[in-house]
Amino acid sequence: MYTTADAKRLFDILESQSSLLANIIDTQKKIHEAVIAKNWESLQIDLATLDALSQKFALVEHERDALCTPPCAEESGDSAEQRLEANDFYDTIALFPREEQDALVGAFTKLRRKLFTSKIENTGLTAYLKITRDFLQGIFDTAVPNRRSRVYSHTGAIINAAPDSLVLNTLT
Repeated sequence: MYTTADAKRLFDILESQSSLLANIIDTQKKIHEAVIAKNWESLQIDLATLDALSQKFALVEHERDALCTPPCAEESGDSAEQRLEANDFYDTIALFPREEQDALVGAFTKLRRKLFTSKIENTGLTAYLKITRDFLQGIFDTAVPNRRSRVYSHTGAIINAAPDSLVLNTLT
């Protein structure tokens, strides 16, 4: 059974993760805007910021996992991954004092919502990049056709070779 002090610590960790996720989501939006605007300098800065925020989030997540692992699970000799898979967060919340459970569930729900928002932002950027890459590949295939014959993968799909180096003179 956990104490009220443990509940306060877990609540602070969840709030910290939620704050970090809000910053991550803002940075993901900046990355998306930088890609669309083709602002590569801003993109590099934002990617470095995202990496630093992700590392901080991982550290706080590790701290949360350490707090939420019941002592009896540590004594069983299971690996950390097995303990985390076996213990659902809501089962762990049930071990906290009843008066603290509602606040913890609320903080966890807020965190989950932000995780889904982050995933949606990431999926949108990935889709945009894939569409753009396919569009550009089509232009390259049309404008600079490969002189080599087509190569097929083991599944029968056509593998396009990378186009030869191409230098565009943008000075006119």
